[in-house]
This record gives sequence, structure tokens and C-alpha cells, in this order.
Amino acid sequence: MPRVETIASMLLRADELRWNHALFVKRGEEWTADTPCAVLDPNDSPGPDEDPELAVLNDLTYALDVQAVKSVLKNVTLARPGVGIDRLVAALHFYYENDAFLET
Repeated sequence: MPRVETIASMLLRADELRWNHALFVKRGEEWTADTPCAVLDPNDSPGPDEDPELAVLNDLTYALDVQAVKSVLKNVTLARPGVGIDRLVAALHFYYENDAFLET
């Protein structure tokens, strides 16, 4: 069941995320472990250029597809096993802003 959660809780269950879903984050907020987000099917929307209802109701906007989220996590954890959640969030945000992996 889709829900609003924190980026930290989403990252802790990243293995469960479905490949055809996407990460939606709180509009205009700095990305931290506590930033609200949701992982949703972008096709569950009222129209082709509209976000899913849960995203709209919670002021969340599309950020990354799950494939990108999992790629970032894999890149960071391979380079730095046991890396902390704050570094994972920073790497995810860096990828969002630069379409590139953070040097680890």
C-alpha cells in the first residue's frame, strides 16, 4: 500500500521497491533522512502529465525512478560498505541534481 514515509525508511526497504515505481519527494525541501517521500507507480495518475493522487495530496513531486535509486545505492555501498544513511541520502540527492554518481 503506497504511503508517505521518510527518505531514511524508504532507503532501508530499497530491496522491496518495485522497478516500475518512482520516488516522489516533498516539494522545495532540503533532502535529509527525515524528508517526506513516497514510492509510487507514476502511471497511477489521473492524466499523462499529472502526478499520482497521494503525491498531489502531500505536496510531493517526481524525483527519480526506482532504477536510479537502486543504482545509486549499489554504487555507494559497493564503494563504501556499511555507509551511513546520511551519506546515502547525500548520494541520492547528488544524483537527482547532477544525473551523476557522487564520488565516494
